[in-house]
Amino acid sequence: MKEFEKSIKKMLGVLIRNNDKVCVELWSALANVDWYHPEKHLEASYSFRAAGGLIAEIKGEGDYMDWYCSGPYAEVSDRIAHALRKEGWIYDDIGLICDEDDCISEASCGTPTKDGYRHTCSTHMPKF
Repeated sequence: MKEFEKSIKKMLGVLIRNNDKVCVELWSALANVDWYHPEKHLEASYSFRAAGGLIAEIKGEGDYMDWYCSGPYAEVSDRIAHALRKEGWIYDDIGLICDEDDCISEASCGTPTKDGYRHTCSTHMPKF
């Protein structure tokens, strides 16, 4: 994640230190969003707390709680998407797809199993 954080600091660091609206946008773009750098085969993702902590670190004040849930999660603004795209980073905006073979519907529920967590659409959701 160091490469990803370097890109954020380079492209958005000044704005983060001077504009709280950008901090909220960044929190939304980091919290539960998967970011990828296809050329370098890198990926980065942040929990709600980790996203807040990164913003506080770049801003140079406060802690993760200052930004925790400061905006809607998993929502990437054009400003953030474009800034990070300049550095080669893209995000996954499709969401989870049903684990059932041959199903391409969006997953809408999840079920713990002995082999891990299973994501399914409403059609393939386990019946209890």
